[in-house]
Amino acid sequence: MKTLFRISFFFIFGFLIVSQTLFSQSQEFKPNIKFYPSLTTMYGLFSYKTQTGDKNGTGQKHYNLNYCLGLNVNADLFVREDFAIQFYAGYNRWNFADLFPVGVMIKPQINKKTNELYVKIGGGHSFGKRYYDINEHLTRLVTPNDYGKGKTHLLGGLEKNWHISQTQSFSIAFMISIQFIKSYHEPFSYYPLTSADKPSEYTIPYKFAGLIFSYHFY
Repeated sequence: MKTLFRISFFFIFGFLIVSQTLFSQSQEFKPNIKFYPSLTTMYGLFSYKTQTGDKNGTGQKHYNLNYCLGLNVNADLFVREDFAIQFYAGYNRWNFADLFPVGVMIKPQINKKTNELYVKIGGGHSFGKRYYDINEHLTRLVTPNDYGKGKTHLLGGLEKNWHISQTQSFSIAFMISIQFIKSYHEPFSYYPLTSADKPSEYTIPYKFAGLIFSYHFY
């Protein structure tokens, strides 16, 4: 339910902005869409917290040492000359995860130069799983099937676009990403756990920072 709420929020937010820009845009401009590939490289940022099933219900902080490489197919819908909505889908490989992100971002241009500078913010849902985390110790006899399942992800940053020719350009984006992953921890018990003891669900927000390299062709 929380994942659905987050995705709905971003789509509604994007729709409101698009409605405003379409209403105010010049009659001479015709909306257009551009497809292009991108390569993502990111590394863990800050720390994240894992929950434990001890008596006090405490957690432990760990440095996020995960790295990820991704390949996306993107589509930029330009509703104005200086405003685009980016749709993306692709594959994201962690050291211990295989995720398939799908989402949308808004891209308002913030300069007036030929080589554009954009603010990018948005998110979506990541399908797939994180298979292992060295800092988690789930020792149950039966691990839930959705343990490590991908959930909502959020993205935000800046993108600089350099035009190579009239039909090609290259861009680099510096992005901050938060990937939510479904997890479980052992229930507290004074006695040895059995398969009848159900683990407790929680979400881990993994934070990343990195670069996205894109090749645009028109």
